[in-house]
Amino acid sequence: MVPITQWIVIGLLQLCTMCKATTHNRESQGINDITTEVIPYDTTECTFQDNDISYIPANYFLNLSYITLLNLDWNNIAGIADDAFRNIPSLVELKLKRNPFQTITSRMFSGLINLEKLFIPNNQIQTIEAGSFVGKSNTLSKQSLCKYYFL
Repeated sequence: MVPITQWIVIGLLQLCTMCKATTHNRESQGINDITTEVIPYDTTECTFQDNDISYIPANYFLNLSYITLLNLDWNNIAGIADDAFRNIPSLVELKLKRNPFQTITSRMFSGLINLEKLFIPNNQIQTIEAGSFVGKSNTLSKQSLCKYYFL
């Protein structure tokens, strides 16, 4: 039988491991297909800035529940699947500026229950479907909505 103090120490070590920031930085690497990338499961900050990624598929971020920051700025993202970010509920900050996508669908940001900052300026957004930001009013502030969406 393992003493209770040993269980407490093991639990604290696991907690500390989860709190440690791990970064997956693939900035300016010429990546054009994000699905070929293997992201470590314990990643908390993930950067794919300044690549040639054109599409974000649904469920790509499956099992990456620790990511709090995802930077996809300066790519060629023309399409983002519904529920593409659903599997990263811990995501606080999502950066998508300077991409050519034109539509924000009602399920594009579904599942992002902790999203506080969404950066989507300098895109080619033509359409925002009704319900796209339903459930985000508790986490995205009005200042964030005005300041970061379309500047």
